Amino acid sequence: MKSRARIGLVALYFDMFDDIMPPSFRQEKEAVGREIATMLGQLCEVDYPGIIANEAKAVEAADRWGQAGLDAIIFFPTMASPPSFSWAVARASKLPLLIWNGHLIQEIHDSFTYHDANRYSSNVGTIMVTNVFLREGRTFHLISGYYRDRNVLEQIRRYLDAVVAANRLRNARVGRIGREIQGYADVSIEEEPLRSNLGTQIVPIEKEELERAYRDVNPSRIRDHRNQLGEEYQLEVPEEILESSIRIALALEDLFVKHQLDAAAINCHSDLFRRNPEIGLVACYGASRLTGMGFPVSCTGDIPTSIAMLVLKALGGQAHYCECVMTDHVQNYILFTNTGEGDPTLARTNRKKCLICNEHYPGLRGGGASPVFSCRGGAATMVGFSPKMGAAKGHVLVAAQGEVLGTFHEDTRVANAAFRFKNHSCLEGFNRWCMAGAPHHGAFTLGDFSRQMQYVADLWGPQLILI
Repeated sequence: MKSRARIGLVALYFDMFDDIMPPSFRQEKEAVGREIATMLGQLCEVDYPGIIANEAKAVEAADRWGQAGLDAIIFFPTMASPPSFSWAVARASKLPLLIWNGHLIQEIHDSFTYHDANRYSSNVGTIMVTNVFLREGRTFHLISGYYRDRNVLEQIRRYLDAVVAANRLRNARVGRIGREIQGYADVSIEEEPLRSNLGTQIVPIEKEELERAYRDVNPSRIRDHRNQLGEEYQLEVPEEILESSIRIALALEDLFVKHQLDAAAINCHSDLFRRNPEIGLVACYGASRLTGMGFPVSCTGDIPTSIAMLVLKALGGQAHYCECVMTDHVQNYILFTNTGEGDPTLARTNRKKCLICNEHYPGLRGGGASPVFSCRGGAATMVGFSPKMGAAKGHVLVAAQGEVLGTFHEDTRVANAAFRFKNHSCLEGFNRWCMAGAPHHGAFTLGDFSRQMQYVADLWGPQLILI
């Protein structure tokens, strides 16, 4: 689930040139500032106070944005201007800073004049700003290019998406409904370093609260949900199991709302779900449903992978929980499977998804409802997250570029996909994935999110390793 960023726009101008340049010069730059605000308005919410022509105006903007709830500040030099203007805004804020060096022309014509050198001096203005920011130890992101170039606007969009995602991750609340399976040391995580280094908070939910939420689901909600479910799924689950699986799904949703969770890790292989005399089923349908709604849920108590899934969802992608199960040496791919979960937004649209009983992991009452579907193919990104000694902020974000082939191994009876690395063979890619420090679970999305991953890592804090 992706939100729009809210930014403050600093369109830089130098009023010393009011009586040096032609009389229309200032109006020309004011028009540029308005155009930039309009263009950015297609990507985000923009607070634009007009051109910043002197330090007093810069201080006014800084005061205006002090409590405005912005996500970032964008500096756009319409011309060269003293860097003290920009610094007056930057030093008053801890927000991410983007310097957009937007060239107003693409070619230097033969009749280029000295007035034109002033008119199109954004390069000079940009160097002035970057120098002062670096002198002061202030981090920023820089994008240069023709200001109406769609590729440049796409770079800005990706950066702003990462800003919003990093904010969500920094303030995320991740539910823990069951610890990791005993001995699964590679998916364990310490709560205090995660919170102190990256801001992400783990919210424990005990067995008694889960059972209470399960009991408290109103039967009318179950009936309404059941009546709509056949539109999305081909149902191959006995009614009693289906209704109980829906009850689990709605109970999980209620816990997300109650605790304001962004993601969660559950452990079905415990006395909370499968071995619970009252519930007695896995929660695959409920986990998959929430993931499809933008609130990812991992299994086996795997908090790190629920965070990896949240990274993808926060960037607007899908988040399919998976394991690198087996390597096909002939066709050069790795098969992704899992224990019965899936992100339904990845399913092919030309065929109906199935809801079956998960007979791989039966509970005391049988096999809980589990979605099975074939994933769409295309460019893809696999992501893992883990604590790692020596990594920035003590954690690592691993991302692998590749493609999902669109094939389907139906006999696995789980949603699955074939992943081929973009830059390496299946063997070399897998070795690099291991050496980067990824856990044995991961998540993938369609689309190449590698650039956004770098932005997120820079803004949020963990080390990024790109495969």
